[in-house]
Amino acid sequence: MKLVLKNDFAWDGLYWICDEAGVEKYYVDARVGDGGRYIYVHDASKKEIGAIRQKSLSLKKEYVISRGNEREGNITRNPVLYDYEYLVSYRDWMVSGDVYGWNFRIVYPKGDIATSICVDGGLGLEIIEEKFEKHCALLMMAIAGLQDDLKKETEARERGESTSIAANLLKAGKEAIVKAGNAMDEHFEKNREKAAEKEAAARAAEIPVEEAAETPAESEPEPTPDALPEMVPEAEPEKVTEELPEMIPDSAN
Repeated sequence: MKLVLKNDFAWDGLYWICDEAGVEKYYVDARVGDGGRYIYVHDASKKEIGAIRQKSLSLKKEYVISRGNEREGNITRNPVLYDYEYLVSYRDWMVSGDVYGWNFRIVYPKGDIATSICVDGGLGLEIIEEKFEKHCALLMMAIAGLQDDLKKETEARERGESTSIAANLLKAGKEAIVKAGNAMDEHFEKNREKAAEKEAAARAAEIPVEEAAETPAESEPEPTPDALPEMVPEAEPEKVTEELPEMIPDSAN
């Protein structure tokens, strides 16, 4: 029996694992979140059969493989440098070979369980012990996640970038600090806006007594010239003429 992941895998996307006839057997949901990276593996009915988690900001490069609440195994890396050294531990199984080149065998004390195969445009496993099919699908996705990291780290080295844990933790820490600062600024700005809205609403509803007392009373508008009463000129006083006594001329003596 064969399990084939038709598309190139990355830690963020949706995938199907099919059998050799192209029948969809397992649904894969890969996500990147604040707490790390996750790969959830489901059967064809979308029921989860297991998950792979790689914690962020961890001093140990580790992929934890679990089924339900039970930890089934892990993949560990060199704690100082990101290099090609890794150790796959799953139940009592071992992975022997080259994960980066997708050329390996999955074995257990009784013999081989599965061997890697390459198909056009994808990766796969040829399962020898078919009773372990679900376990093989889960482990295959954990190894696919490891291979994706190995490829990206190789590309980073070729660009002259550091792939050490210390450098990546420092970079991730700076990004986290910036993100937290932006979130705090946004929170304070929203609080200021809410306070301003409440104050404006209170002012519109009622003016405080102290503020009303300080508000000068409105004065009546001065009358316009048209509204002034008509001015009547005063009458001139009548001239009184005193009648002088009639002057009688003296008779000649």
